[in-house]
Amino acid sequence: MITGAMLEAARFQRKDNRDKDGARLKLLKDKGMIVEEHPDIASFRARVADLKDMELFREPKVHSLLLKILEATR
Repeated sequence: MITGAMLEAARFQRKDNRDKDGARLKLLKDKGMIVEEHPDIASFRARVADLKDMELFREPKVHSLLLKILEATR
């Protein structure tokens, strides 16, 4: 029951955030922020590809978590 409630709350929160993103972006643009609507994702990934090899991520538990995060973002 608790797990179900947690999943429901997470889904609600993600949907609520997505629903409000448009208004947030408009506010930021109105205040002068430059928003890149179509970023060059391939270029960004190429520039940060070597970060996973940093000493910070070498500890086995941290490295395992990093791999899980990378897999989830594909």
